[in-house]
Amino acid sequence: MDIGGLETVVANSAYVSARGSTDAGAASASRDRKMRARLKLPHITQCEHLRGQPDLDFPSVCLRQPIGKRLFQQFLEEQETFAAAGGLWKSVEAYAAAEESDRPRAAQETLNHFFDSASKTFCAFLEEKAVARVKEDARHGRADLFQEAKGQLLQHLETRAWAGFKESLFFSRFLQFKWLEGQSVTEEWFLDFRVLGKGGFGEVCACQMRATGKMYANKRLNKKRLKKRNGYEGAIVEKRILAKVHSRFIVTLAYAFQTKLDLCLVMTLMNGGDLRGLKEGDGILGAGRGGSDWGAGRERGASGRGHPPIHPSAHPPAQVENKEVTRRILHDPVKYSEKFSAACRAACEGLMAKAPAGRLGFRDNQCAQLKGHPLFQKVNWGRLEAGNTLPPWTPWVLSVGFWEGSMGLSGIVASGGLGARTPVPSPSSGTGWGPVSEQRGLGSRTPGFSPGFWEGSGGPGGSEQGGLGARTPWVLSYLKCSV
Repeated sequence: MDIGGLETVVANSAYVSARGSTDAGAASASRDRKMRARLKLPHITQCEHLRGQPDLDFPSVCLRQPIGKRLFQQFLEEQETFAAAGGLWKSVEAYAAAEESDRPRAAQETLNHFFDSASKTFCAFLEEKAVARVKEDARHGRADLFQEAKGQLLQHLETRAWAGFKESLFFSRFLQFKWLEGQSVTEEWFLDFRVLGKGGFGEVCACQMRATGKMYANKRLNKKRLKKRNGYEGAIVEKRILAKVHSRFIVTLAYAFQTKLDLCLVMTLMNGGDLRGLKEGDGILGAGRGGSDWGAGRERGASGRGHPPIHPSAHPPAQVENKEVTRRILHDPVKYSEKFSAACRAACEGLMAKAPAGRLGFRDNQCAQLKGHPLFQKVNWGRLEAGNTLPPWTPWVLSVGFWEGSMGLSGIVASGGLGARTPVPSPSSGTGWGPVSEQRGLGSRTPGFSPGFWEGSGGPGGSEQGGLGARTPWVLSYLKCSV
């Protein structure tokens, strides 16, 4: 009897079952009641010391953090003075995520409600020039139609509404979640499944957050290997970068902790697709430039012609030394086949320009130049960033899709249960919860805000005893951050 094959089948079945339950919306059965109870929010008096944190500014709380943004928008709805501004904010975001054919109609509705001086919800804080430009271009349905108006809107809210929000119960609720983020996280919060991949410093296994039922990828870096190969500094840099990047297209850090043997980075689990890692060998990084302009062009060229642009087969003999490959990359022009369209060739040439200053990519803290390239003229960036664009090919996310020859088993499958390894606290590696990713994880399995969110406190204007007290019902069951 093939015990190894049987263990593989059991591991795959457990992994697919766990992913299927959460992805299908039946996560309540996969949550651990005891761990979920530990997510109960504290009394507001335990969170007052967090008000003075320097990172709790308007852009961070109201724009980047999902729970903070949702609470701030609810605050605007409750205030008659800022209700129109809050409505304009939501309308502008809905316009950006709308289909191109629906944008003229959506733009006209926004104009009638918020840009018409005769309307009850007219936003008088908008400059006349910005209002005039929007009215002139509304019929064209441009993607950046409300960009200038949105900038003025956010500036107005930061100047007028931010101070009042910090004194409201909405901000007190936000501080309770920030207190929760500061609590320590150990391996007991996670249930390990099968190994997804292995590397030089450790392995990546699928895991499930016991309190929320959400699936993640746990990258476990072995401490002995890190010490032997001097990899500690690189691991810490990787953790810091993952904690700062928040995009639906890039894996982000949700939790970080350490055990007696491993440093653990719990990250987004990408189902049904392959991810390409960019490192020094994959792309040339110019001094002071953001990460992968050249590498993106190289990958685009590889997918268009079947092999990288600088390839030994394109320049015989087949065996080429590394110095020669480096010379070709730095000096030789790239040859394109007839399969490349003019737009695709122009994009590759722009991304792989020899001089970093002339490359097509990230400039002035935005990607407007790249987004406006003819190769991407049919891409609706607003819908893409909102996650509303259907992919040209939809993978089967319930498939395992990993090569069994080098994977092995881990956690509950291999040992019959979780190991009892003792966590060792460290300020540089065990930082607990990642703010943005953790907020998405807490809210992604719950039904949404409801009037019961303030149950027991008499609404947002009620007392701090009750709705914000220690006896408050578990608030996470009323919270959903759909961003």
